[in-house]
Amino acid sequence: ACVGNLIVDSGIVLKMNVDTNRYDRQLRLWGERGQFAVQCAKICVINATATGTESLKNLVLPGIGSFTLLDGATCTERDLGVNFFVTEDAVKSELNRSQVAAELLQELNEDVDGSFMVSTIDDLLTTDTSKIEDFVAQFSVIIAAQVPVSSALRAVSAACWKQNVPLILARSYGQIGLIRVVVKEALVTHRSGTAAEDSGDSDLQPDLRIGEDWPALHHFADQFNLEKMSTGERAHVPFIVLLVKALDSWRIEFDRKAHDFPQSRDEKECLKKILRSWQNSPDEINFDEALKYSRLVSADHVGIPSPSLYALLSEALEKGSAVLYDETSERNTKQLICDGKASAATIQRIRKRATFWLFLRAVARFVERFGALPLRGSVPDMAANTEWYVGLQKVYKERSNREIQMVSELYDQEVKNLHSVYSETDVQWLLQIGVNLGIEDVSHFARAIAGFEIIRYRSLEDTLQGIRVDESELVTGVEHDTNMQLYVYVCAADRFYCEQGRFPGQPSDVSSVEQGGDQLIEQDLILFRSLLSTVASELGIIGGMTGFNLEAMIEIVRSGGAELHTTASIIGGIVSQEVVKILTGQFSPINNVLVFNATDATSSTFIA
Repeated sequence: ACVGNLIVDSGIVLKMNVDTNRYDRQLRLWGERGQFAVQCAKICVINATATGTESLKNLVLPGIGSFTLLDGATCTERDLGVNFFVTEDAVKSELNRSQVAAELLQELNEDVDGSFMVSTIDDLLTTDTSKIEDFVAQFSVIIAAQVPVSSALRAVSAACWKQNVPLILARSYGQIGLIRVVVKEALVTHRSGTAAEDSGDSDLQPDLRIGEDWPALHHFADQFNLEKMSTGERAHVPFIVLLVKALDSWRIEFDRKAHDFPQSRDEKECLKKILRSWQNSPDEINFDEALKYSRLVSADHVGIPSPSLYALLSEALEKGSAVLYDETSERNTKQLICDGKASAATIQRIRKRATFWLFLRAVARFVERFGALPLRGSVPDMAANTEWYVGLQKVYKERSNREIQMVSELYDQEVKNLHSVYSETDVQWLLQIGVNLGIEDVSHFARAIAGFEIIRYRSLEDTLQGIRVDESELVTGVEHDTNMQLYVYVCAADRFYCEQGRFPGQPSDVSSVEQGGDQLIEQDLILFRSLLSTVASELGIIGGMTGFNLEAMIEIVRSGGAELHTTASIIGGIVSQEVVKILTGQFSPINNVLVFNATDATSSTFIA
């Protein structure tokens, strides 16, 4: 079975199918829209190392649209020990590593288009800056695997940052795994995932609006006379009805007004006592459900935006339509779109941000008018007979549909208002990429609005140059966090590589065993410690790295930058998860560094 979806590419509406049979399990996690976003993705992986291929394998299997592997290295015997996507025949024939890995990866999923480039990241520097930006702009996400922090990586990172292309750095260094997400901002629309929110199994609180001035819900609740019901009937009264009645009784008993709610602990306990006094038998589990959800009988649970969401809504109104696109990085993109020459990844990236902010503005207008968010319209599972449960669902859905229609009209008005803000050329290309949303799209986002968030990142240059160190958790926490220290050690090892052309502890000729041993480790440790102090100071760490773990430093040097497959496979799995989060806008991505410590079986995430 296939489900049709729509995508706008250079103003042309194309139809794309989601294979619900092949991708059944992942559809249960991120839904059809999430799968559609994955299938539209174009991924670039720099270096077909074990870390790179493990990351890509976990994206090919769920069905990304296409991938490009970039690697200039030839397959070696060393690859055979760590990389399952290099064969003995490839080593004997001295084939390019990206070519061999691309062919084997494509065998995992024939629906995925794969290509390779016999090139290194350094080769990108031979072109001018604009060509590097054009190269990265064609991709949805770029993964740089086993790439030391060098001038080449910094150039690619700067180009990705300017073009708003997410860059994920993935490293396996002995028993240390490191991931860094480099992007200006990650837009999250479904913090718990589409499938979980659609099924009511998300971490978002149910949107019940109990105690609100809602005549339809009160009319539905008034149909239930608990005193005249039989034991069997009482056990199937929806718990929402019980809470509505209990709140009304509490207001009458304590002479409260129609908009008052229990606030203190004692008042909330009085509400629970009312519910317990109505429960005649332990078999009436609907009363237990009412007690469980009684926390939602509060002024805080009548559709009021959370502080973080309220800040987003306020930002959308304050900044106006200026947030729709980045004029500094996308001024050339407008003409490419109008000429039909922009890549699909570029169009989708800009469309996603434009619709995100336009939708927030529409919701902000709704909140200004009604003082609350649009009703989500779903009710949780409960002990109730079918007739009453369906009747309750109808009450919630009818109001939700009305309010979503209002949001849709407000969204359409925001799109019309673009003409008063932008030139006709700007409006033309924004409309061409498909910023108009149908009622189905508005409904999809409106039901998830409580989970909207933006994660803003520090750039790689901010970290390396020690800019805005007050935003860095690394600077304040490194002295007490072993995993943060490992991150600095890897940065120092990269500096060693840039100066010496090899990692500390790694022989200059990897085939020569004589150059290794304790003598090399001792020599390299001295230089490594010197570079470590310099790198730490550049990162903004006051006092350098004095007093830090000498054993860990020795282990860094002893590992010689070796890539272990066990570490690579774990890092590859996490990288693929982060890519899916960014592509789908579901779940919250890492902000912005993750360090995996295989020795201690621990991990840490922090802002560096």
